[in-house]
Amino acid sequence: HDRFLIIDNSEVYHIGASLKDLGKKWFAFTKLDTTSVSQLLNVISEML
Repeated sequence: HDRFLIIDNSEVYHIGASLKDLGKKWFAFTKLDTTSVSQLLNVISEML
């Protein structure tokens, strides 16, 4: 299950695995670009 970390409604990181496995196996953090951040935040706000 992928995770998204949102910081101050301005930065979004995609995390490719559960944080409980940090250091136990391979996974990546990816910072999303500014356009992706605003689109993702709009989708989330529509869901709430």
